[in-house]
Amino acid sequence: MLASYLTSRLIVGDRPIPGAAGPLTEELARLLSVSLATMVAGLVGLGLGAITRSGTAAITTVATFLFVLPTIINLLPTPWGERLGPLMLPNLAGHLARGELFALAGMAIYLAAVAIPANDLIVRRDA
Repeated sequence: MLASYLTSRLIVGDRPIPGAAGPLTEELARLLSVSLATMVAGLVGLGLGAITRSGTAAITTVATFLFVLPTIINLLPTPWGERLGPLMLPNLAGHLARGELFALAGMAIYLAAVAIPANDLIVRRDA
């Protein structure tokens, strides 16, 4: 992500990038938050793979968390969709880029919910 961002900056120069959020600090905040969210999604997939011992199940579950669940949440009635939507894994990056610290806590909860059981199962099964 950083390489593509720096390459686009070299190509565009100091002109604004079309579709970019705004000033350079906002672009960098967005870049870092999306990078962190990508890492969290990968680690959640790794943890689910360790729990289920199945790559197919892990990929299916992560795809459900990233694509299916946010769509279903958006279809919920007004108070529930607005309350649960920001807590979905794909939406946390945007909130973190705006400086909302609950997004960092949400990412930590996603990691803890998978890493703790995965560690326990690995210790019991593989040791």
